[in-house]
Amino acid sequence: MNQSDMQQHQTQLHNFSKQLDLATTKEQINTVAEELVTSTLGAEFSSLWFYDASNFLLIREREGDFLKELPLEHKKGIIYKCFMTKESKLYNYLASDKDYVASIDNPDNIKIKSKVMLPLLDGDNFVGIVTAYNSIKNIKKFTKKDVELLNELSPHLIRALYKMHQQQKNTQLNTQHNEKIVQEEPKEQEQTELENSEDTLTFVSNFVHDIRTPANTLYGFLDILESQITDERLKSYLINAKESASFINELTTSVLNMVSTHKESCASDIKEIDSIKFFSSVAKSFASNMYSKDIKFNIYIDPLIPKIIKLDTLKMKRVILNLIGNAYKFTPNHKTIEFSVRYISKTNRIVIYIKDTGIGIPKAKQKTIFEAFKQAEETTALNYGGTGLGLFISAKYVKELGGTLALISEVDKGSTFSFDIPANIIDTTPSYQPIKNDTIKVAIVMDQSNNFSANNIARYAVRMGLSKGQIVALTSLDEIQHDITHIVVFQKKTAIHTLEKHIHRDIKILVVEEDFLSIDQDSLCKECDVISQYGYIANKLYQFLSTKQLPRILIVDDDTVSVFLINTILENEFCETVTAGNGKEAVDLFIDAHKYQQPFSIIYIDHNMPIMNGLDAMKEIREYEKDNNLKPIYAASTSGDQLSSKEDKRLFDFHLGKPFKKEQIRAVLYANR
Repeated sequence: MNQSDMQQHQTQLHNFSKQLDLATTKEQINTVAEELVTSTLGAEFSSLWFYDASNFLLIREREGDFLKELPLEHKKGIIYKCFMTKESKLYNYLASDKDYVASIDNPDNIKIKSKVMLPLLDGDNFVGIVTAYNSIKNIKKFTKKDVELLNELSPHLIRALYKMHQQQKNTQLNTQHNEKIVQEEPKEQEQTELENSEDTLTFVSNFVHDIRTPANTLYGFLDILESQITDERLKSYLINAKESASFINELTTSVLNMVSTHKESCASDIKEIDSIKFFSSVAKSFASNMYSKDIKFNIYIDPLIPKIIKLDTLKMKRVILNLIGNAYKFTPNHKTIEFSVRYISKTNRIVIYIKDTGIGIPKAKQKTIFEAFKQAEETTALNYGGTGLGLFISAKYVKELGGTLALISEVDKGSTFSFDIPANIIDTTPSYQPIKNDTIKVAIVMDQSNNFSANNIARYAVRMGLSKGQIVALTSLDEIQHDITHIVVFQKKTAIHTLEKHIHRDIKILVVEEDFLSIDQDSLCKECDVISQYGYIANKLYQFLSTKQLPRILIVDDDTVSVFLINTILENEFCETVTAGNGKEAVDLFIDAHKYQQPFSIIYIDHNMPIMNGLDAMKEIREYEKDNNLKPIYAASTSGDQLSSKEDKRLFDFHLGKPFKKEQIRAVLYANR
C-alpha cells in the first residue's frame, strides 16, 4: 500500500467514525459498516453478523428483504466453519466448495462467485463475522491482502457491532443489577436512596444523549459546508465551529462514560483468558493510528507469562485502551510509545506500563491528574481534546483490579503510567516454552532509525531462551558471517538478490515491515516471512527462531471430531501436526518420517480403527524402533478403552481416555519439550 493509498484509507476510516457517530438506528450503523468493507476491499457486497450467544445464532441488522438471522444449530455452511474454527476463510470459486450451502452462505441471493470472511474477536470473545463477496459479474479475486485489510478494519467493525447491540447489553446489565438489589433486600431508606440515585443517572444519561445527537448533526453539516466553501476567512470560522461541536461531543461522551462507569462498577466480567491473545489484541488495535503519526510502537508481552489467567476483562481492557489512547494523543509525530506486560514469578504479579516520549506532565499537576475532569493544563482540552476522565476511570479500575496506577513524568520528555496486579493463574504453563538451542545465531540487519524496534526484537529473543551472545547487530546483508543461522532484516535494508543468496545457504530470514501494510508477500522470496513493527511480533518471531526444533506430532483417529479437537487444542502450541485415519496409515507415516529425517516426537492414537487398530500399530512402531535403534516416540492413548494387559501398557507412555481434556493433551506436549 503506497502513501497515497494509505492516506485515502485513513480518510475512509475517519469518515466511517463520523458516520458511525451520526447513525442512530441499527440498520443505519450496519449500512455504514458494510459500505466501509465494500469500499476498502473493492467488493460488490458485504455482510456484518453479530453473534447472539444466548440464542446461538448470527444476526444481521440489514434493511430490506434479506436473510437476517442465521441459526448455528444446523452446523452447516462455510460461515459455520468460520465460526467453529475462528479462522479467516477465502474462496474464489465458492459454488464448488463442498461446505457451501446456498441458503446460508448467500444472504443476498445473488449469483455468487467469490467470498472472503473473517471472525471478529474481542480478545477471546467471539463478537461476530464480517464477509465480503462478489457475483459472477465481478471478476475480482480475493487475496491474502484482502484478509489483512479485514483484520485492520476489525476493531472498527467490532465497535459498530457493539453500538448496534449496546442497548440489549445494557438491559442485561440493568436486569442483573436489579436482581442483585432484590436479593440483598436493602432497608427502605437505602432502597429509596438507591432508586433516587438510579433515577438521577438515568435522567442525566438521557439528557446528555439528547444534547449529543444535535451536536453530531451540527458537526456533520459544518463538515459538508467546509468542503463547499472556498473563502479562506469563512473556512477558518467553520473550522473553529467544528472544533466547538467536536468538543461538545467529547464532553457529552465523557459524561455518558461516567454513567457507564458507575454501572460497570456494579458488574464484573471475570473470565479465563489466554494471556497473550487478550493483551496483544487490545494493543494491536492502535497499529494503524501509530503509523498515521509515524510513531514507533513497541508491544512487549512477557513470553513467560502464564498461559491462562482469570481476569476482569472489561475493566482491564478499558484501562489499557485509555492509557495507550492518552499516550497516542499526547505524543508528537516521529516519537515512540511502548506497551509492556511483564510477569514477576517471585511475587506472582503482572506489571503493566505504557511509556511515551510525549509532552509530559508538570510535577505540580501530577498529584491531581487522576481526579475527574482534571487535565495537566487549562489548554489541554483545546489543543488535544478530551475532558480528563480517562485517567480518573483508569485509576478507579486499577484499584478494583488490586493495584495502584502510578505516574513518572517530565515535561517534554514523556510519561510512564504503570501498575501491577495479582496474577490469578489457571494454567501455570509459560505462554512460550524456552528455546534450548545453542547452535542458533541471529543477525539483526538495521540502521540507527531501527534501534527502538530492534531492541524489542532482541529483548523477546533473550526472554525466549537465547543468550545475548547469540544475537548480533549488523548494518548490511553483506556482513553476514558463516555461523549465522537466522537473519532479521528491516524492510529498507532488504535486497532481493542478497536474500536469495542467503536462502540458498539454508539461512532463515524474517523481514520487518517498516511501512504499514506495504510489503506484498508475493514480492519477497517465498521462504521469507514478514512481521510488522507496528503489531505484535512475538508469535512469528518464536516460530521463526524455533523453526529447526518444532516438535512433529502424529494424530491417529478415524473420528474426525476427535482429530479436530486435538488439532484445535494444539494450534497455538508451536508444533507441526500430521493426521492419519487408521493404524496402517500411521505406521507408514512413522517409517517415512524417519527415512526423510523428520521424525515424530509424539503420537496421539486411538485403539478402535479400521484396517489396523491402534494397539497393532503401536506394536509395529515399537518393533521398528528396536530394529533400527531409534529413540522411542512418546505415545499417548486417546481410546475410551482402558489398557488391560501389561504388554499393552508397555506400548504407551500415557493414557488420556475419552473424553480427554485440553490440559491432558497439552501436558503430553510439554512433557516432551
